Amino acid sequence: MWDKVTAEDLERVKRGVATRRAEMLSRHAGELKALETEQAEIDAVEKAIALFTHKFKITSAEVVPLGKERMPVEAG
Repeated sequence: MWDKVTAEDLERVKRGVATRRAEMLSRHAGELKALETEQAEIDAVEKAIALFTHKFKITSAEVVPLGKERMPVEAG
């Protein structure tokens, strides 16, 4: 197979690993940004619910799932 490993071989492998690492870090950053956006949306809904319940002096509320007849229809 290989008779010897040269310094050039090692450098080529190191560059390949560095490239894959940079690509992985870039994907990771994109995924984190998407998750942070989703968290911000959840926080905004939570804040709106808290303001609504405070404004209208609602002390307890129950989450009731909508039936299929009331679910929004997705455009497709």
